[in-house]
Amino acid sequence: MLPDSVAGGPVVQFRPIGLRLVRIIVMVAFCCAGAAIALQTMYAIRNERADFDARIHEITVTRLPMLSSALWDIDPRLAQTQIDSIVAMPQIDSVLLVTAAGINLRAGDRGRQARGDATDAKLDIMPPGGNGNPLGHLYIHFDHNYLLRQVLVDIAL
Repeated sequence: MLPDSVAGGPVVQFRPIGLRLVRIIVMVAFCCAGAAIALQTMYAIRNERADFDARIHEITVTRLPMLSSALWDIDPRLAQTQIDSIVAMPQIDSVLLVTAAGINLRAGDRGRQARGDATDAKLDIMPPGGNGNPLGHLYIHFDHNYLLRQVLVDIAL
């Protein structure tokens, strides 16, 4: 008996399974790579946010007592020196110090402050004894470009 293709019957075409298998493997590999990059990005952002929180804690412990003394003694030069040193930290973009006496001191990117961008951290500056109303407020803006650069460096490595 002759095969159908020779006898004039229906011709059945077979596709090689290798091509389909390669396509599936490549698609799964791309999905896995995408998931790995997404997880690595989320991890890098979380680490950078933790670094920023550590900087805020460091400022609270080391800089706020000096700012409190400077405001209590009404010494704007010492207060300006303190906020200038805060802005020197790589994660910090700008700082605004608003005192209860109406003194406003700024350091860093003034354009961001003028636009009224959202503050990333607000710290109350209490009197040296810790009792009473705050002497002022310290508004800290995080450098989001620094965050982006750090995340890109973390992902690339």
